Amino acid sequence: MYFSHERPRPHQKELIDDVYAAVSERKHLLAHAPTGIGKTAAVLSPAISYALENNKSVFFLTPKISQHQIAVDEVSRLAKLNGLEFTAADIVGRKYSCVDPVLDAADQPSFYEICRRRRKSESCQYYNNARGNSKRQKDAAALAFQKLMEGYGTVMGNSELKGECAGFRYAGRPMPLCAYEISLKIAKQSPVVIADYFHVLHPPIAEHFLKGIGKKLEDSIIIIDEAQNASDRIRSVLSHSLTPFMLTRAIKEAELLKSPLAKELSRLKRDVGRLAEQEPRIIKLNDIPVWGDGALGDLKALGEEYLEATNRMRSACISVYSFLSNWAVGSQEYLRMSNSHGVHHSCLDASISTAGIIASAHSVIAMSGTLLPLEMYRDLLGFEPGRTLMRQYPSPFPRENRVNVVSDTVTTRFAKRSNEQFARIASEVAKVADTVPGNVAVFFPSYRVMREVLASFSPNKPVYSQKERSTPEESAQLLSHFRSNKHFGAVLCAVAGGSFAEGIDYPGRDLLAAIIVGVPLAEWNLETKALVDYYEYKFGEGWNYGYLYPAMNRAIQAAGRVIRSDSDRGAVVLLDERFKWANYAKCFPKDMELLLTRDPAFVVSEFFRQPAK
Repeated sequence: MYFSHERPRPHQKELIDDVYAAVSERKHLLAHAPTGIGKTAAVLSPAISYALENNKSVFFLTPKISQHQIAVDEVSRLAKLNGLEFTAADIVGRKYSCVDPVLDAADQPSFYEICRRRRKSESCQYYNNARGNSKRQKDAAALAFQKLMEGYGTVMGNSELKGECAGFRYAGRPMPLCAYEISLKIAKQSPVVIADYFHVLHPPIAEHFLKGIGKKLEDSIIIIDEAQNASDRIRSVLSHSLTPFMLTRAIKEAELLKSPLAKELSRLKRDVGRLAEQEPRIIKLNDIPVWGDGALGDLKALGEEYLEATNRMRSACISVYSFLSNWAVGSQEYLRMSNSHGVHHSCLDASISTAGIIASAHSVIAMSGTLLPLEMYRDLLGFEPGRTLMRQYPSPFPRENRVNVVSDTVTTRFAKRSNEQFARIASEVAKVADTVPGNVAVFFPSYRVMREVLASFSPNKPVYSQKERSTPEESAQLLSHFRSNKHFGAVLCAVAGGSFAEGIDYPGRDLLAAIIVGVPLAEWNLETKALVDYYEYKFGEGWNYGYLYPAMNRAIQAAGRVIRSDSDRGAVVLLDERFKWANYAKCFPKDMELLLTRDPAFVVSEFFRQPAK
């Protein structure tokens, strides 16, 4: 078997063997593999080894573009270390691959309409250069691709490939290429493809995508990275919303082009506005008029005409068309509801999209450091129980480097919330934070709870708090300021499930302790209740699958920010009486030893008082 490192880490060999057994026997594997075990290398090595020997394809799927690079690096290292000659493709959506700077401002629906129209009319120079329409263009595109591949190597990350395509020159002349079309060409000749969830797990996209790169599901090994996110991500792409503001813009577009659809859109706006003025409630299909295919086609054509006539990058008519064309889709798997924001068509069941894909694939490996309970993710994504292996691997990090504390002296339970309770939480958190000889992160269940606690929070360290609607630039600046205090100590206050609690590493002294305040349960609203009811109907696990387990997953994700390498040392403090309750505590990994105490500050102080081993 080919491997991308000199030797496996502790417990990594078990994961490698399980992956190889799964792909060899056409089975699936759900793997809870904690940080540090080396998940990416452990799944890619056996999957690629098997694929190269048996003429299969490997798809490595991630929820975020930023997570592609880890797989790119592992594939490159595997090929180099073993002297292998194969290529791999790193693919992102057409919009994020586009090298045309003008189209950057287009929203998602409008971009794809503009792009489709330009390709169809043969007016996109980038597409013509990369793919071509006429025989002359296709011949030139083939020569350009051949030249580009001369310096390609094993794999090139999507941002690097985009740069190469934007600045590509042929015969001394600029010849910018469509990076998306180039990546498809690379994928067609590659046994390994790194892509987003939707490329393979969303049937309408997957069918077109796989056909375009000449690959079949039954010959594919699919690796789902950060699989705890897959169900929610797929449900989100299957969900749509319609707002009065969106309709106001669509009406203006119709009026500008003197279209009779302006009247129909105005009637629709009145219907949506009437529903938005009422209390949030579940609505019926006929509460929003169902437009026929002819009217929908006219609306889409109107949006395209608006884009053409104004040279704008966005069309509200196309967004309205996207909603209306999906409004009648589905039955009990969807929730139709209204609230003050508008009307929503929300998918409750990701497996309507993923189950068929998983059943057809040669093998599917779903992995994460927080994939507990494994049965829930098996059910939510639609894995066949008889064909699916489920494994939980221990943390490879030394146990003496961490302490996990549960304190039942406070709670954020709604029935017990009060100014007095928030003040007690603030006092408890401050005492723990002051005993830590460095940076501390405090993760709250919501912004509202965070504001209440911060009102009386006064530790002896600088405090940085996450803002509810901060830009990526503001968040990056806040994180930079927090990290700059690592030698003296500061407190970062954020929400569990947010950007600071997932997907960010705090290596070394960047973070010595995490305090989880309360159980980060989702807001109890119509959609949460509908999810609980639906999961109860389908699995008999409504409360757990729809409410409790996802909250505990968010808490464990936040706690996992502390120990990210075998040399890290740190403390996790879970502040809420519910963390010791049996139905909550069973969600923790088996090797996460929990110490129950009524004085967490003392336990943390004693832990840091001991010298590192």
